[in-house]
Amino acid sequence: DSEFEEAAVACCQLLASAFLGRSADYKVELDETWGVVQRPGDYRLMQTQRNRKAPMGFTCLLDVELPPHLSGENHERPAKGAYGYHDGVHNLIWKTDRSNDRMDLIHAGIMQLELTTGELHVFPQWFQHYTYPFDDPGERKWVAANVALHVDVGAEVPAMLAGNGA
Repeated sequence: DSEFEEAAVACCQLLASAFLGRSADYKVELDETWGVVQRPGDYRLMQTQRNRKAPMGFTCLLDVELPPHLSGENHERPAKGAYGYHDGVHNLIWKTDRSNDRMDLIHAGIMQLELTTGELHVFPQWFQHYTYPFDDPGERKWVAANVALHVDVGAEVPAMLAGNGA
């Protein structure tokens, strides 16, 4: 879908500007897009994305359709036990947690994306991510893209973007 592709590239351009500054010499370029249909019991294994056009880049994810039982209300359920809190949730893992992170006001290394359609999530391609299964009937549909980030040789790249530390 050209609208999704344009939005993904535009958001990656904004994120690249935030990381590298507006005056930096860089270019973002769409590498590939794909769609996923998740049915009851399906899940996505832990993975990272790598685009084919540059060593750095972003991954974009957009939920297009959710079955009625997957909604923001899931996050109001107890996090422990079989109450449906994690059903169908996309998770991003960007660092390992330490036991004192909370006391040091350090953000957790696992982030759960909201169960909402129409929100474009953009993150560095090296983030590990996975999706929990759900049991109730229905299909969940999402589209995703990899966007390459071309940076001039010798340019200073933040570790968060390059994937060599967080």
